[in-house]
Amino acid sequence: MRRVWLMWLAIGIVGAALLAAPPGISLAQNSGSPIQVFVIPPVTTSDNGSTLGVRVPFRLLDAEGNSVGNVRITDLKLKLHDMPPGAIDFGVLTQPIERIASPIYVTMLIDTSGSMEAELPDVRAAARATIERAPANVQFRIVTFSGQYGNPQLSIRQDFTSNRNRLGDAIESITEAVGGTCYYDAIYNELDRLGSVNALPNAPARRALMAFTDGQDMVDQVGRPCSNHSLDEIIQRASAQQIPIYTLGLFGSLDEDVLTRLANDTRGMAIIGAQSELSALFAEAFTDIVNQYEAEFSVLPAAGRNRSQLEVWLANPSAVVTSAIFEFDSPRSYIATPTPIPPTETPLPPPTATTVPSTYIRLDPAYRDMARNQFVFPISISNPRIVERLFLRVLAGSETKYQSGPVDVNGRDAPNHEVRVDIDVFEPGREYKIQIIGVDVTGHDLLKPMDNFNKEPDPVLAELKEFKVEAEPTPTMTARVNSVTWALPNSDQWGKFVVELTIDNQQEEITQWRAYILDESNKNVMDTDKEVFKTTTLVVPMPPDLLQAVEEPQPKDYKLYVNLWSRSGAQTDTNVYEIKAVVGPAKPGLLAAIWIGINDNPLIAIAIVVVISSIVLYFVYGRKPTGPAYSLARPAEEYTVVASANSGGSGKHQGKLMVDVVETPSPGERTRRTFNRFPCVIGRSSQCDVRLTGDSHLSRRHAQLVLENGRILLTDLGSNNGTFVDEHLIDPNTAIPLSDGQVIRLGPQTRIRVSVSY
Repeated sequence: MRRVWLMWLAIGIVGAALLAAPPGISLAQNSGSPIQVFVIPPVTTSDNGSTLGVRVPFRLLDAEGNSVGNVRITDLKLKLHDMPPGAIDFGVLTQPIERIASPIYVTMLIDTSGSMEAELPDVRAAARATIERAPANVQFRIVTFSGQYGNPQLSIRQDFTSNRNRLGDAIESITEAVGGTCYYDAIYNELDRLGSVNALPNAPARRALMAFTDGQDMVDQVGRPCSNHSLDEIIQRASAQQIPIYTLGLFGSLDEDVLTRLANDTRGMAIIGAQSELSALFAEAFTDIVNQYEAEFSVLPAAGRNRSQLEVWLANPSAVVTSAIFEFDSPRSYIATPTPIPPTETPLPPPTATTVPSTYIRLDPAYRDMARNQFVFPISISNPRIVERLFLRVLAGSETKYQSGPVDVNGRDAPNHEVRVDIDVFEPGREYKIQIIGVDVTGHDLLKPMDNFNKEPDPVLAELKEFKVEAEPTPTMTARVNSVTWALPNSDQWGKFVVELTIDNQQEEITQWRAYILDESNKNVMDTDKEVFKTTTLVVPMPPDLLQAVEEPQPKDYKLYVNLWSRSGAQTDTNVYEIKAVVGPAKPGLLAAIWIGINDNPLIAIAIVVVISSIVLYFVYGRKPTGPAYSLARPAEEYTVVASANSGGSGKHQGKLMVDVVETPSPGERTRRTFNRFPCVIGRSSQCDVRLTGDSHLSRRHAQLVLENGRILLTDLGSNNGTFVDEHLIDPNTAIPLSDGQVIRLGPQTRIRVSVSY
């Protein structure tokens, strides 16, 4: 009877807890990743006489740290910081943007300590595949390392060469794994070798070090390290020689924090994974090494150290890359001396070729002012004190299609101006040139300054050579949001906005819709998947922060708009509808929460009855123990071994692991999958077996599952927000047995059920 009471009580408590919990809200998050630009060393300079050439290498990474190479760069801008008044504070791009074609020297440093014996075949295959895919301008050096305490051992398998056959033979010669891990000394020595690589004239050598290990720098029981150099020494050495270090490692005994710091502080990349992912690890590191761009600017900097800002513009106007800050040294000052303006009472001298004032003008890409039906062309002037007026003209071929009225500068310190041109001036689909010309305060034509790139005086101060207006598609429908309402917590629509639309000029059937919600900073805080359009009343999930119970709810502003698609694929956007909502419903009291729960779900009342009746059964039948007061808990293996019916109960029959994503912010990622190869890795990385990009709280490699002889083993891979079993945080890098059908929580928002099938 005691067992019956315990089972009855457990059912009641669990049922009450599950049923009393607030209903889950299905929220989809924006999985789009912003692209960031990183300047990589070395930034080189060259004296061009009147200007300084600055060559800036850079790379593009997405939010997960993956190299981005399939984008089209449309513009680059370089701005000089902390320049004196009147100085030219921007650079002029002097050559097309292109991927770096100068030689790249890469040292591939491979751990051959004793712990690597089982991994060496996979390491050889991954290294050889990386070399075979490398461009012709890449030269490799193959070095292995091991050693004992205070006595590191390095073996040069092949010095720098682009001969793929010789490199392949060098890789295949790596067959022995003995000794300890002298990681720091191996890297330090190879930095010196890489630093001595000679650069070619006008083409500085690119250098990188790929350091692979499955452990960490060894220290014996008395604290004696295997290496003679420290982590800080390596970082200082790499920074001084401007060599990025790419740290590759296998999960296990290595120190991930060390590898991450070593990579980040040298502007490299830390890539850590499982043995089964070795080829992907090597490929990811090498892709970042070769997938780099280079731009060259002509600038007029001050002498010494100059702080600058690089901006990269992509083909998609909404994907402007975050600016990157970097520094370079100028051997002298190139700041031009402004042409003096004579007093008004003194007669102006006759113009001569040597006294004609000049200035740099920058014409930025135009943007539309839809309210006024105009294009706006922003103009920046480096030395406005010598400028009287500017004009913008539009050329169709050699014919002047349009010339604007004067932009009056009048010699004032006003560097930024704009010219507005009616959109009707431009014929859709036709290509135009946009030019800026001007007059100085003496009444003479302004001329572009002569330098190594402009050999003759040029009255065209700035130019957009390819300006084209795309034809606007004829709208097939117009739509607007009329109202947005939401219900109280005890309503069927709790947790959702009810959006009412009005659709006009509808010529085609609407088939799909999608809604977006932005917060006060215009950050996308919620978007739905594409839904089938059935009615003009849409139900849209609220942002997560509106559903968090707080003591003192505060109002907050949101913006909502909707995309609509017709059967032909034509898209229409609604107006932006502003919502003022209270963030977080107030926390109800205990009795109020129970009453709301009972109204929402009568099964809660049944659960309460079960709990009360189980307590009564305990006092009637369970007060006299029939066995010992205390007993040892059974070992975990007794309930984690899962065997099939035809395995004889031995637990050795290997089944398949079923992973069911039962709760995650992105509804489209709630899937069920089956695996028979292990480990099964879960996280946001593209290399994971179960990839959940919609939950930003998950780590790139969050946790892994293994099925061994019917036992399900869970390991947290050092995640940022933890892995929970029965709502208890488990220790990282420690295998935990699970029962069949058990639900685990990854971070605060994702739950996964795991089970075994045969």
